[in-house]
Amino acid sequence: MSKQYNENVEYGEFTDPRDGKVYRTITYAAKPYISSNIVAMASNLNYGEMVPVDSATNADGVIEKFCYNDDPWYCENGFGGLYSWSEAMNFHRACDTLFLGSSADCPNVFDDENSERRQHQGICPEGWHVMNEFEWRRLPSTNFGSFKMLSKLFMGTDQVGFSALLGGGYLRGKYKSMGMYGEYWVPAETGDDALYAQTTLLDEYEVAFRDSEQKPSKLPIRCVMNYSVD
Repeated sequence: MSKQYNENVEYGEFTDPRDGKVYRTITYAAKPYISSNIVAMASNLNYGEMVPVDSATNADGVIEKFCYNDDPWYCENGFGGLYSWSEAMNFHRACDTLFLGSSADCPNVFDDENSERRQHQGICPEGWHVMNEFEWRRLPSTNFGSFKMLSKLFMGTDQVGFSALLGGGYLRGKYKSMGMYGEYWVPAETGDDALYAQTTLLDEYEVAFRDSEQKPSKLPIRCVMNYSVD
């Protein structure tokens, strides 16, 4: 899976202190919107305890990750873990079916109201956060389609080394869409249905920055290093 990455890009490196896993990183500019560069992982987060779908306990306090087809190879080779929305955000499991802060069963809320640029840690390492809509949109050339952010393994040109994979997920009761779609949780609800949260969805041609999926589905996330907003 080293072929996932662009051999012409000079990657950085980050080691997750929680489990010692090493991630390649990329850096890209977001000027004039912010003066800081954005540092993002070049592969999906792979953190937590792998469980088969039919063995999930949904126990708070334990980060459960799922691997495509219940095969750990996918988790360990760039596709990363798959998580429910509440798991990815590190919220109470009841928030997969309830609006945030709507009841004692889902007491969790985001720290701010700016969903597009929200820096919410979720299950990312300390000092990092779940990639938000703004950071997805500022990836170079995403306005021209997805092929410049896709890994060459999926017929992309991988311009900045983001190396996205069309890894599918666990949707509506089964693993599906491998090789067809890459769909990623972002830290935002949709606002019109408590069962759905916002995603970024890409196929080999296009990117949909405000797609949505049912929160109990299992999808990957990317993590971005925290930065100051001027």
